[in-house]
Amino acid sequence: MITALRAGLVYGSGIFALGFLLGSLRELWLAPLFGRDAVVLVEGPVILLAAWLFAWWLVRGHGVAASASRRLAMGAVAFVVLMLGEAAVAVFGFGRTLAMHLATYATTQGMLEMMPQVAFALFPLLHLIRERFTA
Repeated sequence: MITALRAGLVYGSGIFALGFLLGSLRELWLAPLFGRDAVVLVEGPVILLAAWLFAWWLVRGHGVAASASRRLAMGAVAFVVLMLGEAAVAVFGFGRTLAMHLATYATTQGMLEMMPQVAFALFPLLHLIRERFTA
């Protein structure tokens, strides 16, 4: 189980760092040139593809057991790391309160933005399902 938790920390931290980097590029350089909506439409699939590949690499490289509970644990830890990172950026980077940040998830846009994050958390488990069907 420790292996899955450690892989989850790496997975969540890595994807948060990628999202932070791409978000910075989006807001500072790309959105003024192409429009925020267009850039966000491209950014989402790029991050999801990176998350899919990173999850695959981690379950292989860290030897996360081929069990649903281990893969769900990895995804859950990664999800918590990602959510904590986003909350920290909102509070310390943008001066929002934690309540203001959490309230964004209750909006339609917030719920739509949450769907790829849930998918990201499920990727380790989905790799297990894929492995069982391709074995």
